[in-house]
Amino acid sequence: MNGRQLLVATLFVLTASNPMSSAALTADPCGVRQADCGGVVADQVAGDFHGLIMVPGQPGVLEAAAHAGTTPGCGDCEWTLILACVDNSPDDPNNQNACATSRQSLLCGPRQSLFRLYLTTAAVQNRLVDSLCLGGTGDVVPVGDIAATDVERYLRDVRPPALDLTTQPPNGAVTGLPAYFMVRPPADLAPQPFGGGPVTETITITPTSYDWTWGDGTVLVKTDDAGAPYPDGTLTHTYAEPGHLH
Repeated sequence: MNGRQLLVATLFVLTASNPMSSAALTADPCGVRQADCGGVVADQVAGDFHGLIMVPGQPGVLEAAAHAGTTPGCGDCEWTLILACVDNSPDDPNNQNACATSRQSLLCGPRQSLFRLYLTTAAVQNRLVDSLCLGGTGDVVPVGDIAATDVERYLRDVRPPALDLTTQPPNGAVTGLPAYFMVRPPADLAPQPFGGGPVTETITITPTSYDWTWGDGTVLVKTDDAGAPYPDGTLTHTYAEPGHLH
């Protein structure tokens, strides 16, 4: 018999660390996360972001993003960042004009301008979320896009570990009686740190489904059941004939 892991699932936890300057972000051609950097489409330069976002030194932005959207991880969030000027609208983010109100806001420090941050999800359209003092759109870190690209890169190279296979009876099946099968990830399988710069992830791989071949010519079984011991297990097979199978 053979139990083969079919798919791997990823769980990543996002941690903000080592914030980079806006100059460093824009110098990286993948900092804007265009399609040639892993398939995501946020445009950092234009103030267009997707998913989770953060601003170094302003933890409230990531906190707000973490609770926004209608899907986990702000999965359907689209953010628009525009200069806080009367004539600028989130409906036309590519047609913005600078103004004294934004450049000289008393709320902001030197070399900062006042921006407005808008959110669109399946439930809302261009809802004003916050006003932010920024040195530019490069101050916003596209956490969700960076993480998605990192996970995609990780999965291209990762090799799933062999699973621990247990059978009952432990020394071979008894002809005519159901044998119980179960698989578990190895005990030493641990979350792996990945990424770097402003965003690091902790990635854990787990099996999500299995292909079982029993070795006796019977039908291949595809299941998401990892099996359990007798008498609760439902992943069983009964061998009609004695023999040595692999």
